[in-house]
Amino acid sequence: LVLILTVVVTLLTAMYTFLAQPVYESTARVLIDMNAKQAPLSFLEFSGSVVSNKITNELENLKSYSMAEAVAKALFEKEYLDESRSTRISILFMVDGEPQETLATVQQVTEALFRSVDFIPTRDSDIIKIIARRANPYEAALIANTYAQVYAERNLSASRAKSKAVREFLQSQLQIEGGA
Repeated sequence: LVLILTVVVTLLTAMYTFLAQPVYESTARVLIDMNAKQAPLSFLEFSGSVVSNKITNELENLKSYSMAEAVAKALFEKEYLDESRSTRISILFMVDGEPQETLATVQQVTEALFRSVDFIPTRDSDIIKIIARRANPYEAALIANTYAQVYAERNLSASRAKSKAVREFLQSQLQIEGGA
């Protein structure tokens, strides 16, 4: 009986191992700019509370629906995994985890991204890991890298908007000073 059970369990394990579709994992890392001050220097910054809040805020930003939607739109713009345009990005043709012949909607791809991407802050550092899991290793890499790219573009855009607002404020103050 023990021998039969051992053989059956070994056969079932072997079947599962050979029939299971592999899942590849790709990681991208983003460095959080801790020097960008959002408020005046406070005593909390020395205790680490503000630092952990900054990481938490950026983590929530990465996990947000608007970020996933922006990544989905960027993937739709690419549509192919390779330069020869021979392999399509499969997540664009998935609805509820099932492959389809037609393109999915942005909302469906956004929901699929929520299921296949995780974000993990690296302990004792200013880095957040973006981990994408897909059946195709190139697609996993593309999704992780696209998240990092969209995140960087959004931060750059926000930084430029802040700089523009400061410049416009200073120009208006100079005009007021010059006119008075």
